Amino acid sequence: AFDWARHSNLLLLPLVIASARFLQQGRWHRFVFASLIGLTLLLFWWVPPWSPTAWPTSLFANPQLLVETGMVIIGEGEYDIGFGDLSAAVGRWLPAIWKPLLVVHAIGAAIWLLGPALVPNPVQTTT
Repeated sequence: AFDWARHSNLLLLPLVIASARFLQQGRWHRFVFASLIGLTLLLFWWVPPWSPTAWPTSLFANPQLLVETGMVIIGEGEYDIGFGDLSAAVGRWLPAIWKPLLVVHAIGAAIWLLGPALVPNPVQTTT
């Protein structure tokens, strides 16, 4: 699937759990969290994440790129549209989008690696 945003919902549960742990750490953490939410809202206003022009979907699923690389094949009929083979994806499309794809993976890795760094020890509860 080219619409990576559809699959990014898999991050929801780990982010909710990490957010709860982060917020338990104190006032400074709550301020940072609220600031990040505000920044996110501003970025969503500036570049709507669900529009066809949103980054990185606009790069990965660019119709001209998909046709040029053979990922999408348009035939003669009105509904004669198909997908290319694996060699088109690996040999032509992937080399054309590897830089933004690397950035997306770096952002994902940063999210996962920052969690333990920001909240080194979970809050211990006693029963």
